[in-house]
Amino acid sequence: MKQYNIATFFAISCFCLVCFLPFLGSVHLFDWDEINFAENAREMLVTNNWGSITINFEPFWEKPPLFIWMQAISMKIFGINAFAARFPTVLSSLLTLNLIYFIGVKHFRPSLAAVWVLVYLGSFIPHFYIRTGLIDPTFNLFIFLAIYQLALAYSHFQKVENNNANVIWGAVFVGLAILTKGPVALLIFLLVFFILCFFTRKIFIKPFAFVLAVFIILGIVSAWFMPETLKNGTWFIQRFLQYQFELLTQNVAGHQQPFYYHFIVLFFGCFPAAFFAIKAFFLRIENHREKPFFITFQILFWVVLILFSIVKTKIIHYSSLCWLPLTFLAAYYIDKLLAENIKIKNWQKLFLLLSGFPIILFLSLVPYINNLGKHTFLLSKIKDVFALTVLQVNSNFSMLSSIVASLLAIALMGVLFLAFWNKKYIIHLFITNFFVCYFSALLFVPVIDAKLQKDLFQFYKSQVGKDVYIETIGFKSYAHYFYAKMQPLKLTDGLHIFQNKALFGKKLQDLNAKEYDLLQSKKQRFLLDSAVDKPVYLIYKIGNDNLPMAKNGFFSLGKKGGYLVYKRNKSI
Repeated sequence: MKQYNIATFFAISCFCLVCFLPFLGSVHLFDWDEINFAENAREMLVTNNWGSITINFEPFWEKPPLFIWMQAISMKIFGINAFAARFPTVLSSLLTLNLIYFIGVKHFRPSLAAVWVLVYLGSFIPHFYIRTGLIDPTFNLFIFLAIYQLALAYSHFQKVENNNANVIWGAVFVGLAILTKGPVALLIFLLVFFILCFFTRKIFIKPFAFVLAVFIILGIVSAWFMPETLKNGTWFIQRFLQYQFELLTQNVAGHQQPFYYHFIVLFFGCFPAAFFAIKAFFLRIENHREKPFFITFQILFWVVLILFSIVKTKIIHYSSLCWLPLTFLAAYYIDKLLAENIKIKNWQKLFLLLSGFPIILFLSLVPYINNLGKHTFLLSKIKDVFALTVLQVNSNFSMLSSIVASLLAIALMGVLFLAFWNKKYIIHLFITNFFVCYFSALLFVPVIDAKLQKDLFQFYKSQVGKDVYIETIGFKSYAHYFYAKMQPLKLTDGLHIFQNKALFGKKLQDLNAKEYDLLQSKKQRFLLDSAVDKPVYLIYKIGNDNLPMAKNGFFSLGKKGGYLVYKRNKSI
């Protein structure tokens, strides 16, 4: 049994908090997902209804509630703001870093454990997602804990030891993962289990333990599904499962990409870890103590990557569960590379250099990208009106930020060349990339926020506490709900009365998807054309403002970043 240094876990936790809590709420939440989940949590607090998830105080069936509950509790403590929305992800990431260090020490070597933590923190997308209010890092923690218990169960089976406790704990974490993101957790777990059984030619879970695991998963999931079903019927389960099926089989919300999309995302997004992970796939593992975990994590990587490459809807973080096995494989190879007399061929080193080139190029061009709005020739080549407007928005990007961007590019390029000549500088590569990620998040994300959404969100904030209607036309957004702190419609509101008439006695949850979309369209037409009982603000994306606003008393309030705001005063 390995001896653990509690001080190391404490140091990892403190490091995570010190790095990621400051400035966590300094940038607005981003549409859609970040604001979507934060708004779900805000509405829980407004209505004090912790059982049902809503958006715009209407039923929302796309996600289970566990992460939303975590955000709502955070908002109860820190207030309704971006910091509170993102705080649960920092805590999940803190636990994730401690978990991978624990696994590294217990089943491999302390040196590998330390490298794994560094590789995770020093890879681009995993680093950036710690600062988000997204579900995926929390979901990944639960499902990785379940897969780890699966690896333990297989390891104990090989040693002819009882593994029932591992199966039970695995079921607990699968249940929590389902409550976080949905049944895809169970699908991933079962695929890894059956593939592991196939390759090892052994079913290493006893029937009794398997049946018990099923009941545990059902029990955890039913703790929320059952009360919700008893209260509101089966509509949520039906809509939820239908939506999950649509994500798998259809292009939802325009997120269709080619089959190889996630391969590219992981290779460049997890730079420089992906390069070393590729090398690890070709290693032969002779150590019987390490082998169950190495094989299980490798299977997890391929299951997630292939599954979400097949899925029609493709978003960057859909393959985020690959980050943990990918960084493990990279850490395993690096630790072995540094400890043994293994040489990297020159063409492979060149490949590593080239894989970092897009990032170095981006850092080098950042100062110029910010000032594109001042170059008439370049602007004349951009046909997208919205993009053109966004580029011209002033983001107050300082000369100091430009200098830092250039220094980061030089540092990364320098350490890449050092790693080319001497493998001992590989660790320095990840340390340097950590600082590249860290300062990029602090310096460049506020620029993106300022150009894309800040002016519009400031307008929303100015409407807090006012009895008005706010609606986006021609594009989907949740930002006006969250930043204007919209309240539920009152029974006497004209829009509420109109909606009740349009429903013809039905409830919102009784509508199918087409009927629900038709209702939303009718409500927009009501705000556009009918007499209204309070002021109306309509938001158009520049380049999509094709409806004339001169009629019905609307007048322009001008641009808010890349958007146009129109107002119509109360008419009844």
